[in-house]
Amino acid sequence: MRTALVTGGSRGIGAAIVRALAPTHRVAFTYHDLHHRVRALELETGATAYQYRAGDEGHLFDWLSMEQVEPDVLVLNAGIAQRRGFETLDSGDVLKMLRVNLVAPMRLAREYVPDMAARGWGRVVAIGSTGGVDGGVEQVHYACAKAGLHCLARSLSRLYSAQGVTANAIAPGPVRTDMTPGGTIEPEAVASLVASLATDGAGYITGRVIEVRS
Repeated sequence: MRTALVTGGSRGIGAAIVRALAPTHRVAFTYHDLHHRVRALELETGATAYQYRAGDEGHLFDWLSMEQVEPDVLVLNAGIAQRRGFETLDSGDVLKMLRVNLVAPMRLAREYVPDMAARGWGRVVAIGSTGGVDGGVEQVHYACAKAGLHCLARSLSRLYSAQGVTANAIAPGPVRTDMTPGGTIEPEAVASLVASLATDGAGYITGRVIEVRS
C-alpha cells in the first residue's frame, strides 16, 4: 500500500482528500488546530495526524521519519486566505501569504520529491485556485501565491517526470467549506480528482493546472 501525505487535512477540502485516499493508501495528514475534528477523522479513516504550522517543517520531517512515513503521494493543500484591498496590503500580509501558500509547499516538495524520483514513482498534487489563474481583486496576494503554487507543480513536472513522478495542480473555484459557506463546489469533487491523479493510470497526466469551476 502506498503512502500519502496531505497537508491541511483536518477540514474542508483536506478532510475530503483524506477520506478519498484512505481506502487505498496509508494516509498521514497535518493540521493546525481543530483537535476534536482531527481525532474524529483519524478514527473514521485510520489516518494519522500531526500538528504543524508553516515554518516548522523541520519538526514535521522528524516526526514523519520517526513514524517511517515516506510519501509516495504528496498533496499540498494547506493554505490561508485573506480578503484585503490591494491598496491596504502591507508587507506583513504579503509575506505571511507567501510563506504559508508557497514557501512551505516548496520546502515539502524539496524534501520528498527527490526521494520519490529515486524510487521511480510519485504523485504531487497542489491545491491551487482559480484566483491563481484569473488574478485577484480583494485577494491579490492570495492570487499571486496560488499562481506560484501552480508554477511549482509545473516545474516539478519538468524536473522529475522522466523519473516517474507526476506533478499537477488543481485550481478550484469557491468550494463549500466552513471558511467559504457560499461556495458552489463540493469538497468531494476536488478530492475525487486528487484520488484519480494519485493512481498508476494517471501517469501520463503531468504539468497541468486543472480548473474546477461551477
